[in-house]
Amino acid sequence: MPRPDILEFRAKLRIDKHDLDGELEVHAECQEAIARVVAGCNTLQLEAKRAVEAVEAEVVDALKRQSDKMSNPVAEKEAKRSSKYAAAWGAYQTARQLYEEWAGLHSAWVTRGYNLKTLADLHGQQYFSVTTTTMRPSADTVLAEERRRIRDAVPSRRPRS
Repeated sequence: MPRPDILEFRAKLRIDKHDLDGELEVHAECQEAIARVVAGCNTLQLEAKRAVEAVEAEVVDALKRQSDKMSNPVAEKEAKRSSKYAAAWGAYQTARQLYEEWAGLHSAWVTRGYNLKTLADLHGQQYFSVTTTTMRPSADTVLAEERRRIRDAVPSRRPRS
């Protein structure tokens, strides 16, 4: 089965709050596909790590057979300089990077799921719907009304003659 493209799922991370039904349907399908890829990448990474350990052990054994007086730490250092070890280490790092990218994407999709739930709750509470048809009065109108009330409440003072 071909592996899906990571960019395809990154492009779908944005949530369209006007199409929550569609987003919910897509979310479960995409997150399941991403989880499958993460599991496959993790397997590849672990296999590559075991290959590095096997190559290191093989090279250390070969070096110790060549020289009986070589100690384990010295043989391990020499093994890590070999081209076989470098190739295995490079393959492991590539597999690990791929796993980390997909694991990060999976984490982002989990967060997206929580965000979808929050948006659905807000939608259920009619947060996004317009509930009033009148506009709020402007600040100038409110100030003018307060000044009129104060003038009406305070008796006017007339100068004494």
